[in-house]
Amino acid sequence: MKKVILFLCQGLEEYEASVFTDTIGWTTTYGLEPIELVTVGLRQKVKCAWNFTIEPEYQLHEIDDDGFDAIAIPGGMSRAGFYEDAFDERLLRLIQKFNAKNKIIASVCVGALAIAKSGALQGRTGTTYHLSSKRQAQLLEMGVHVVLILPSNSGHAAK
Repeated sequence: MKKVILFLCQGLEEYEASVFTDTIGWTTTYGLEPIELVTVGLRQKVKCAWNFTIEPEYQLHEIDDDGFDAIAIPGGMSRAGFYEDAFDERLLRLIQKFNAKNKIIASVCVGALAIAKSGALQGRTGTTYHLSSKRQAQLLEMGVHVVLILPSNSGHAAK
Protein backbone atom coordinates (compact mmCIF):
# COMPACT_ATOMS: atom_id res chain seq x y z
CA MET A 1 0.00 0.00 0.00
CA LYS A 2 1.28 3.46 -0.90
CA LYS A 3 1.53 6.03 1.90
CA VAL A 4 1.21 9.80 1.54
CA ILE A 5 1.97 12.56 4.02
CA LEU A 6 -0.56 15.38 3.96
CA PHE A 7 1.52 18.12 5.57
CA LEU A 8 -0.65 20.58 7.48
CA CYS A 9 0.99 23.98 8.00
CA GLN A 10 -0.35 26.64 10.34
CA GLY A 11 -2.63 28.94 8.34
CA LEU A 12 -3.45 26.39 5.63
CA GLU A 13 -6.61 26.79 3.61
CA GLU A 14 -8.92 23.96 4.56
CA TYR A 15 -10.38 23.44 1.12
CA GLU A 16 -6.90 23.05 -0.34
CA ALA A 17 -6.25 20.16 2.04
CA SER A 18 -9.61 18.68 1.04
CA VAL A 19 -8.39 18.34 -2.56
CA PHE A 20 -5.94 15.72 -1.37
CA THR A 21 -8.22 14.02 1.18
CA ASP A 22 -11.05 13.71 -1.34
CA THR A 23 -8.92 12.51 -4.25
CA ILE A 24 -6.97 9.99 -2.22
CA GLY A 25 -10.10 8.90 -0.37
CA TRP A 26 -11.91 8.11 -3.63
CA THR A 27 -8.81 6.43 -5.04
CA THR A 28 -8.60 4.24 -1.96
CA THR A 29 -12.31 3.40 -2.18
CA TYR A 30 -12.59 2.75 -5.92
CA GLY A 31 -9.04 2.74 -7.29
CA LEU A 32 -6.74 -0.11 -8.16
CA GLU A 33 -4.64 0.24 -5.03
CA PRO A 34 -5.50 1.72 -1.63
CA ILE A 35 -3.45 4.70 -0.50
CA GLU A 36 -2.96 5.57 3.14
CA LEU A 37 -3.12 9.32 3.76
CA VAL A 38 -1.50 10.43 7.02
CA THR A 39 -1.87 13.98 8.31
CA VAL A 40 1.36 15.41 9.72
CA GLY A 41 2.27 18.82 11.09
CA LEU A 42 4.71 20.66 13.29
CA ARG A 43 2.08 21.35 15.97
CA GLN A 44 -0.55 19.38 17.85
CA LYS A 45 -3.24 21.78 16.64
CA VAL A 46 -3.19 23.72 13.39
CA LYS A 47 -5.28 26.86 13.09
CA CYS A 48 -6.41 27.19 9.51
CA ALA A 49 -6.80 30.36 7.44
CA TRP A 50 -10.52 30.72 8.12
CA ASN A 51 -10.39 30.14 11.89
CA PHE A 52 -10.93 26.39 11.72
CA THR A 53 -8.70 24.21 13.90
CA ILE A 54 -7.57 20.70 12.99
CA GLU A 55 -5.36 18.17 14.71
CA PRO A 56 -2.80 16.33 12.60
CA GLU A 57 -2.54 12.62 13.39
CA TYR A 58 1.20 13.00 13.95
CA GLN A 59 3.80 15.64 14.48
CA LEU A 60 6.72 15.43 12.09
CA HIS A 61 9.17 14.15 14.71
CA GLU A 62 6.85 11.17 15.42
CA ILE A 63 6.96 9.59 11.96
CA ASP A 64 9.50 7.60 9.98
CA ASP A 65 9.39 9.51 6.70
CA ASP A 66 11.24 6.69 4.91
CA GLY A 67 7.98 4.71 5.01
CA PHE A 68 6.17 7.24 2.81
CA ASP A 69 5.94 7.43 -0.98
CA ALA A 70 4.79 11.03 -1.39
CA ILE A 71 4.12 14.31 0.36
CA ALA A 72 1.29 16.75 -0.37
CA ILE A 73 1.36 20.36 0.81
CA PRO A 74 -1.79 22.51 0.70
CA GLY A 75 -1.33 26.27 0.45
CA GLY A 76 -2.37 28.83 3.00
CA MET A 77 -2.57 32.47 3.99
CA SER A 78 0.40 34.56 5.13
CA ARG A 79 -1.82 36.59 7.49
CA ALA A 80 -2.72 33.31 9.23
CA GLY A 81 0.91 32.26 9.75
CA PHE A 82 1.29 29.86 6.82
CA TYR A 83 4.96 30.63 6.16
CA GLU A 84 5.93 30.00 9.80
CA ASP A 85 5.53 26.28 9.10
CA ALA A 86 5.92 26.24 5.31
CA PHE A 87 9.42 27.73 5.55
CA ASP A 88 10.39 25.86 8.72
CA GLU A 89 13.71 24.05 8.31
CA ARG A 90 12.18 20.73 9.39
CA LEU A 91 9.68 20.76 6.52
CA LEU A 92 12.29 22.02 4.06
CA ARG A 93 14.62 19.13 5.01
CA LEU A 94 11.76 16.67 4.52
CA ILE A 95 11.07 18.06 1.04
CA GLN A 96 14.80 17.88 0.21
CA LYS A 97 14.90 14.27 1.36
CA PHE A 98 11.88 13.31 -0.78
CA ASN A 99 13.37 15.15 -3.75
CA ALA A 100 16.73 13.37 -3.36
CA LYS A 101 14.90 10.02 -3.43
CA ASN A 102 12.72 11.05 -6.42
CA LYS A 103 9.55 10.66 -4.37
CA ILE A 104 6.38 12.49 -5.35
CA ILE A 105 6.04 16.02 -3.98
CA ALA A 106 2.72 17.73 -4.69
CA SER A 107 1.27 21.09 -3.69
CA VAL A 108 -1.61 23.42 -4.21
CA CYS A 109 -1.29 27.19 -4.61
CA VAL A 110 1.44 28.68 -2.41
CA GLY A 111 2.39 25.24 -1.11
CA ALA A 112 4.73 25.43 -4.13
CA LEU A 113 6.72 28.11 -2.30
CA ALA A 114 7.78 25.63 0.39
CA ILE A 115 9.00 23.27 -2.32
CA ALA A 116 10.87 26.10 -4.04
CA LYS A 117 12.36 27.35 -0.76
CA SER A 118 13.75 23.85 -0.12
CA GLY A 119 15.67 24.06 -3.40
CA ALA A 120 13.78 21.16 -4.97
CA LEU A 121 12.50 23.36 -7.82
CA GLN A 122 15.85 25.00 -8.58
CA GLY A 123 16.11 25.21 -12.38
CA ARG A 124 12.80 23.38 -12.83
CA THR A 125 9.40 24.51 -14.04
CA GLY A 126 6.69 25.48 -11.58
CA THR A 127 3.68 27.69 -11.11
CA THR A 128 1.42 29.17 -8.47
CA TYR A 129 -1.82 31.09 -8.63
CA HIS A 130 -1.98 34.12 -10.93
CA LEU A 131 -3.87 36.57 -8.68
CA SER A 132 -0.66 38.06 -7.36
CA SER A 133 2.56 38.45 -9.28
CA LYS A 134 4.25 38.66 -5.84
CA ARG A 135 4.09 34.89 -5.40
CA GLN A 136 5.31 34.25 -8.94
CA ALA A 137 8.19 36.66 -8.31
CA GLN A 138 9.07 34.68 -5.17
CA LEU A 139 9.29 31.51 -7.24
CA LEU A 140 11.55 33.27 -9.75
CA GLU A 141 13.80 34.49 -6.92
CA MET A 142 14.10 30.88 -5.73
CA GLY A 143 15.38 29.75 -9.14
CA VAL A 144 12.12 28.36 -10.57
CA HIS A 145 11.23 28.66 -14.25
CA VAL A 146 7.75 30.10 -13.76
CA VAL A 147 4.93 29.08 -16.05
CA LEU A 148 2.02 31.50 -16.15
CA ILE A 149 -1.37 29.93 -16.67
CA LEU A 150 -3.41 32.52 -18.48
CA PRO A 151 -7.13 32.73 -17.69
CA SER A 152 -8.61 31.92 -21.09
CA ASN A 153 -10.49 29.20 -22.88
CA SER A 154 -7.51 28.38 -25.07
CA GLY A 155 -5.93 25.98 -22.58
CA HIS A 156 -2.45 27.28 -23.45
CA ALA A 157 0.23 28.17 -20.96
CA ALA A 158 2.66 31.06 -21.48
CA LYS A 159 6.22 31.29 -20.27
